[in-house]
Amino acid sequence: MPAPRVAFRRRVLNPALYVEWTWPRGSYGAPEELEARLILERDFGDVRVVANPTLTRAWSGDESQRGTSVGLVAGIYERRFWVVQPGAELFWSMGSVGDWPAFRRQYFLLGPSADVNLTPALGVHVAADFGVTDGTDRLMVRGFLTYQFDTFRPSARQMSRTVSAPQGARPADRGVPQTRPSIQAVVEG
Repeated sequence: MPAPRVAFRRRVLNPALYVEWTWPRGSYGAPEELEARLILERDFGDVRVVANPTLTRAWSGDESQRGTSVGLVAGIYERRFWVVQPGAELFWSMGSVGDWPAFRRQYFLLGPSADVNLTPALGVHVAADFGVTDGTDRLMVRGFLTYQFDTFRPSARQMSRTVSAPQGARPADRGVPQTRPSIQAVVEG
């Protein structure tokens, strides 16, 4: 009986949809807001490229009259090192659809970032983003804590032990990459 063959497929992108409802305390004065973000990412060897087009709509306060605003969050990250993984990030809010201000008045941040893995499941993301337009803060320092839960999907290493890969396959092609859901506590200032 011939050995079973396993067909391998490579995904061009690893997409996800992220939706966030912000409901601030009344004393804070910020509007209730809904944000939808399409998360697109792709690994090229040790480099991860991420592009997240966003739609944001305020549901209360003065900003609710503006309509839906369009933005982009993008980044490129070096994943070669396990403990500290450097990167560069971009945040761009173009403004409300159909009523885009001049570029110099749009919200545009650019800066370095780093992911620091404290344990295989616990990490910290830090970034210092600099405003490049008049409509942006000069500096935004961000940091958030992540925790990744284990999943039931086997890792590539586990798959390579149980599934025979085709002749000449790279180690990364021998199994399903492990993805892990995460919780993020965001602190921005």
